[in-house]
Amino acid sequence: MKLFYSITALCTALSTTAFCDQETEISESRISQIEIALEEHSKLFENLTSHSQNSSSYSPNYGSSTESQMTQQSGKNQDMTMHSAHGCMDCGFTIQADFLYWRANMDSLEYVLQTNGDNILLSTSAEFREPDFEYDPGVRVGIGYDFGHSNWDVNLAWTYHYSNVSDSSGNDARPLSQVATRFQSVSNTVYNFDVSTTAKADWKVRLNSIDLEFGYDYFFSKRFSMRPHFGLKAAWIDMHYDVAYTNLIDSEAGNLISSGSMRTNSDFWAVGPRMGFDSYLHIGWGFSLYGKFAGALIYGEYDSTTKFSFERQPVPPFNSTGIDSYPLRHNDYSRLRAMAEMAIGLEWGYCFSNDYYLGFNIGWESQYWWNQLETYFITTDWHPRGDLTYSGLNAGLRFDF
Repeated sequence: MKLFYSITALCTALSTTAFCDQETEISESRISQIEIALEEHSKLFENLTSHSQNSSSYSPNYGSSTESQMTQQSGKNQDMTMHSAHGCMDCGFTIQADFLYWRANMDSLEYVLQTNGDNILLSTSAEFREPDFEYDPGVRVGIGYDFGHSNWDVNLAWTYHYSNVSDSSGNDARPLSQVATRFQSVSNTVYNFDVSTTAKADWKVRLNSIDLEFGYDYFFSKRFSMRPHFGLKAAWIDMHYDVAYTNLIDSEAGNLISSGSMRTNSDFWAVGPRMGFDSYLHIGWGFSLYGKFAGALIYGEYDSTTKFSFERQPVPPFNSTGIDSYPLRHNDYSRLRAMAEMAIGLEWGYCFSNDYYLGFNIGWESQYWWNQLETYFITTDWHPRGDLTYSGLNAGLRFDF
């Protein structure tokens, strides 16, 4: 009889551990189930020992007690899952949508040096002006699939953001108050500059990116989890930077140029590996604090064009007028570029009947793209370097089914 119950206890323990389609790592609920089974069989053995004389007529109903305790334990786990922002389904599809309110910013776009006086020679201070970078809306949508007990998932997301900003400076009452910084030059070791009455700059940037990532959920405890991921990133970044000046004066020749403009265009596409991790601190009641970080090295091609145009006043003895244009092109050249992205925020989620999951998140997100300024200026540095950055709010929802 002892051998029979020992074998029964051993089979019960094995059936809850090794011979099931779960992870090799035993969860807390499984440990509880094993302890319940062993405790029940231990009590049964003590009863058999103390009442050995009635062993022939004793018929224990330990299955119902164990089943009751396991049902209670399952209810606790289900309740904990129902109020978890980490999801509840074993496997299924995921769709996500995020509203982005980001501010795009680019280095080295100063287009004029504005002085505090009517004449640059008599001014005591000056300030560089650049486009007035503002916050603009964007969107991110994605779809994925969770493979369930294996903890693996795959996601595909598309991000779109467009920004169009401008700035202007100067007035006709102060014709010698500002320097046209996009028309500087050096000739015979002499630093030359052009003075303008008014100046205006426009900058446009359009971002399209696609992220394919494979992730794995790893639970350190019921309060903290991490999801490392890897995959590919593809990006298309199109930029336009236009500057226009009126009443330009060439400081070297002293000639009056009625207007001058510079138009630049830079198109970039690339693809490369991307990897990172998402971390979650589950604080209860369905809420979680999250922090995400990812980086990518993408390799692709640029097409860059810069066109300078001058409309000159009549100059004796020729008295000729016209527009002079100087296009500069650099097409189909390859570069390796790095980028990084980071996000922090708050997430809340709830499960409905263990078949559907709805979650909401709000946070702050930033992206950094190194060396994205691929335009050529008439300056002492023909090819200045500039980094492109995005930062702003991110609010979205997630639905699992």
